[in-house]
Amino acid sequence: MAPHGIEFPSIERLMEKDSKKSARIEFLGSPSTAFTSSAKVVVSFPGVHGYAWTVLTHLAAQGTEQVLSSCVFLPDHRAVGYGTHILDAKGFFGACHCNHLYPGKPPIRDGCFWYILWMERTLQAARQDCELIVVTMEDGDLGNSQKAEVRFLQDSKLKFQKVTIREFADMVLDKSSGTACPVAQTAGCEIDLSRIDFQRMGVLAPVEEVEFLGSSSEAFMRSSKVVVSFPGRYGYAKAVLTRLAARKNSSLLTICVFIAQEMDLGYGKHILESETLSEGRVCGHCYCQKLYGKVQPWGCFWFAWWKERLAQATKVGAGLIVVSGEDGSLGDSQQGEVEFLRSSNYGFRLLSISEFANFVRDCESLEQYGPSSCLCS
Repeated sequence: MAPHGIEFPSIERLMEKDSKKSARIEFLGSPSTAFTSSAKVVVSFPGVHGYAWTVLTHLAAQGTEQVLSSCVFLPDHRAVGYGTHILDAKGFFGACHCNHLYPGKPPIRDGCFWYILWMERTLQAARQDCELIVVTMEDGDLGNSQKAEVRFLQDSKLKFQKVTIREFADMVLDKSSGTACPVAQTAGCEIDLSRIDFQRMGVLAPVEEVEFLGSSSEAFMRSSKVVVSFPGRYGYAKAVLTRLAARKNSSLLTICVFIAQEMDLGYGKHILESETLSEGRVCGHCYCQKLYGKVQPWGCFWFAWWKERLAQATKVGAGLIVVSGEDGSLGDSQQGEVEFLRSSNYGFRLLSISEFANFVRDCESLEQYGPSSCLCS
């Protein structure tokens, strides 16, 4: 996320060309829950204006209507999806998006994962009748990645407005006096964390599916307890988990990914399990084969995202928790997750759904988990 304490300087500073002044922080766009009718959403931005980019991401990450964005930035190997290539067509073989993003060049090291995230976020904004904005350089030029973004907008017949970096700076300075209120992206139903129904956590019942991509990687610490696999059929318990995991400074986190609807980020997208380069094309097969034995309509994007978050959690030594059904059973996707954990020799604590409910209830505080109340391997 963008740094706190951003000052709103002169228009000259916002227009300054220096990509090195941008915050090198993973940014996945504004929360989809923030996209509402007529909201202004920046869908393409010239990265050469580094400080202005930092201001944009700081504001857009807060999810207010002050300014939103569908832009995506994966700065280096620590960002989820960096270096990953996404098939440009359904199936096991074919060219990745690098083929049309960077014509005449081989697939780039950074990968094209960012592009699929950007397309999904942009389409989410368009479906909500947001006002799409493309920011250009002062002379109207676009950056290399921007050219591909604008082609997509045009090919998809999406209406958008072009503004120069000066006009964008005017817009930001005009709105900078507003008070930004962070919006937590949570899945499931409305939960009052001060009145959790622990008995209900063990009930098999669906809730409204809402996109959830796991806790922020910046939240992972050695003292964290991270739920790495959860039976989604326990809808209320899932809603409790995602709400707790989204809270600031919570040490109960999760890397679980829930994308169940077509409008969700990555739904229906397939990620290569293995890659080979052949005549400038990225070839391989997707994770669906290993997870389900066949290609599934919801895709396997979620698994690649889950693996990246897992690597981040284990790197800091966080404790891993797998939650099963009351009888110890695992859901279809969970079986793939647990098989990966075991084959990779990751240690984890297995809890039934009732044991998980007891763990949450027995914690001294739902806002801060002390080491004495944490599960230990």
